Amino acid sequence: MRSKIMFCAFAAAAIAIPTLAVPQASAGTYAGTKCVADKLKAASSNCKAALGAWSKFVGAGGDVEDQANRDASLQKAVDKMAATWTKVETKTTAKDADCTDTTLSSTNMQALIDGAITTIVTNATGGLTLSD
Repeated sequence: MRSKIMFCAFAAAAIAIPTLAVPQASAGTYAGTKCVADKLKAASSNCKAALGAWSKFVGAGGDVEDQANRDASLQKAVDKMAATWTKVETKTTAKDADCTDTTLSSTNMQALIDGAITTIVTNATGGLTLSD
């Protein structure tokens, strides 16, 4: 649980810290800020989906069929985050703003998420025999 909290805090910082340099518009929300917030939400959803897929896999005993379901769920989360990243960047550009320099790329964020999820799963399942 502690690792999960640390990961989520790290992911939030990775996206949120660069937004401190984003200028704030006086009338309404700056499009770049909305873009970063939407990306953070997508990364959060990705983490939730990945941890859920691993939880189901481990809870079911980790056989080959469960592995295929886990992998499909993980890929769905990756695809959804990448699509959201592209969508919000396109919407932001249409509003004459840019948020590509204020956040990681979706590929780089996915690498961070994958690394953190692997660490969480390894720590949580250390010493377990999944087929039992």
